[in-house]
Amino acid sequence: PLADENDGIDNDRDGEIDEEGEQIIMSKFVYYNNTAWDTDLSDWNNDPVFANDYYNYLRGIWTNGQPMTYGGNGGDINNPECDFMFPGDTDPNFDYSWDETTAGNLPSDRRFLQSAGPFTLAPGAVNYITVGVVWARADEGGPLASVEALKDADLLAQDLFDNCFDISYFLFGCTCDLASNFNPEANADNGSCIYPDDIFVDCDNDCIIGDSDGDSFCDGIDNCPENGNVSQSDSDDDGVGNACDNCATVYNPDQLDSNGNGIGDACDLSKINDNNIELNIYPNPTTELINLKSSRLFDEVYIIDTNGKIVFIQKMVTSETSINVEKFAKGRYIAILNMNNVFLEKISFLVD
Repeated sequence: PLADENDGIDNDRDGEIDEEGEQIIMSKFVYYNNTAWDTDLSDWNNDPVFANDYYNYLRGIWTNGQPMTYGGNGGDINNPECDFMFPGDTDPNFDYSWDETTAGNLPSDRRFLQSAGPFTLAPGAVNYITVGVVWARADEGGPLASVEALKDADLLAQDLFDNCFDISYFLFGCTCDLASNFNPEANADNGSCIYPDDIFVDCDNDCIIGDSDGDSFCDGIDNCPENGNVSQSDSDDDGVGNACDNCATVYNPDQLDSNGNGIGDACDLSKINDNNIELNIYPNPTTELINLKSSRLFDEVYIIDTNGKIVFIQKMVTSETSINVEKFAKGRYIAILNMNNVFLEKISFLVD
């Protein structure tokens, strides 16, 4: 309906007050329980009985005279007043979400009531009121997917109303500019969008190929698409999350595991061959310095800690070398000799 002139209210919530021809969009959204099937212990949100009950519901006021408040079942006098029941995170007046799930509502026979007003209808005057109720149901994805489908249907209904119900206004096509077949002329999406292989989130922030592990990171972006990992932690920065990295502390983006034991080759000590090479390390335990002496020359010596993390690498120019471990944390370490990128021998030592 048309708003009263100069009523000082932003009735269409467009940021402008008292513009010419301002329409009143939905002002209140209230629910109440069918008394016969009520599971709520409260009685102030049941069926209206008296004329005043009906009028109060139109104004967002319960049958006990208490205005609707934000949170819980809408009747806590300690909470701030609000206009819409269970808006999720869409009410701009509040910075936290409120819905029937967060409220812990028990299933019941609920009815809803939406109102627009107040406005003045003078004697003999005519004011047209248009009400639309949309319905939609998703084919998959559960009840919340149906809510998203309902929002899409609502946008179409609003566009139709804004264009005086001119069906020819709609031009269906792909409306997401991230898609390969984006149609800049389309104003109504028909689900036909086709996306490049490197795009995983559409213009509505929905996952294009899904979210297999349900951790809110889309497949294609998720560094562990089959293991829930909300933190996306990747200690070794190899692009594979800790939740599924077979060497979580050693950089190995290829995730090679030649023997299939679940431990990546990069940190699997069982892959070291027994080559009957004599290798001595002394003193052991040590506090400052270790000396390595082998029966043959190697390219490098690696030192790893008990987590499989490489903490030191040194080139070898002779079959003997000394390494300062004074700054190493106390604990057990393993020295591994490398030749032509093959680990050939290992020996453990203790920093005390």
